[in-house]
Amino acid sequence: MSKINNYIATADLEDVKISTITLSFTLSPISPLNLHNIIDNIQAPFTIQRMPQHFYNSVIVKYNNKYSLKVFSNGSIHVTGIKDLTIALDIVNLLTTQAKLPPPVDFKIHMTNITAKLGWKINLPILHEAITTETKLISKFNTDNHSGVITKVAQGSIFNFASGAIIFAAIKTPEQFEDMMTQMIPFIKSKRTNLETFSEPPPKRRRGRKRKDAPQDNYDWLLNP
Repeated sequence: MSKINNYIATADLEDVKISTITLSFTLSPISPLNLHNIIDNIQAPFTIQRMPQHFYNSVIVKYNNKYSLKVFSNGSIHVTGIKDLTIALDIVNLLTTQAKLPPPVDFKIHMTNITAKLGWKINLPILHEAITTETKLISKFNTDNHSGVITKVAQGSIFNFASGAIIFAAIKTPEQFEDMMTQMIPFIKSKRTNLETFSEPPPKRRRGRKRKDAPQDNYDWLLNP
């Protein structure tokens, strides 16, 4: 995480910060956990999100109705929605204490999302056209499914929004984050004159259920190189 924070500090962008971290903790080697014992022992600020009825190998626990912890019977705990490793460790330690489980002995970061701002607005159709015609990157822009331009880069994804906000998603290593910035940010800034040319803004997505005949896109291509 220190390397990622170093890259964040040197990024030529505004308000760069970690938005979410997905990580897992490994507990001391023990026999398979009895998930029902966990359910019986935990108390506030934890709540059970899902009972292990159909999937007997895990149970989902919420902390303050904010962070999600998925406890597996093999002694692994996955944490999502967190922004700080220290907070994550404190939450897991509290959970293992309440549930009478051994403490964590190791952890692994699976994915980090980082948000930033360019400081100026972007014409998304022009950006999508420029990425498609002038680079080898894969770009998608469909306001029926997502309000931003989604670009596949460096084994992760970059989401550009009309406000100038950017999300660097699915970052697994500090070097990957640096590579994502190197491939995308200089290109966007070189097109600033054109990208700040606006006509009508793209229509906003309608919230609610999709029509049956609406185009479906599960974005599997974002997860596969």
